[in-house]
Amino acid sequence: PVLPIVLYNGESPWSAALDVRDLIVETGPTLAAYQPSQRCVLLDERHVEADYLGELTSAVVRLEQSSTAEDLFAVEQTLAKLLVGPDHRELRRAFADWLWVLERQLRSPDEPAAQPPTDLSLEDVGMRLEERVARWRDPWIELGKQQGIGQGRRDQLRRQAEVRFGEATAERLSALLQAEDDLQRLDALAVAVMRCETADELLRQAGNGTPNA
Repeated sequence: PVLPIVLYNGESPWSAALDVRDLIVETGPTLAAYQPSQRCVLLDERHVEADYLGELTSAVVRLEQSSTAEDLFAVEQTLAKLLVGPDHRELRRAFADWLWVLERQLRSPDEPAAQPPTDLSLEDVGMRLEERVARWRDPWIELGKQQGIGQGRRDQLRRQAEVRFGEATAERLSALLQAEDDLQRLDALAVAVMRCETADELLRQAGNGTPNA
């Protein structure tokens, strides 16, 4: 899928067309059907909050680098909080469509393909991703029971933390959970890895012993 974005930093507000079709001279009805059309999303650097632009750009990068359902779910949570209000309706829908396509690529060969609903939202995609992550976690819970100490679950949590927050955070989390055998708590921390905004928040929850799932 393609999401065209114009990143504009001019002094005056953007006033040019946002669709290629608007740049082509008007034609009769016969030729009109053959004219190109591609609309873009405008990010006007000088007329939006810097924090918003930074977080949105970061989310796009994270989306492009995502390789697991956990990665996609974390990005969806960020976008759902960031793109609030009617002004961002088009952008929310564009990201929802993009996430749907990427989530569909994670399905197993025997899983039937599903068509996105016409009124697809970020929340819809988020629910699908959360369900997929929950299904993925079950085998790890069983493995922990078989091993008796949950080592497999701790190892997986470390890998999740490394993907989301980097190796240093993963090492600190691993040290905090070195003797943790409570599978329910480890399972709750798996959700916390996806939902925490910062590494400090994740480590604080891991250290307190009561993750906010």
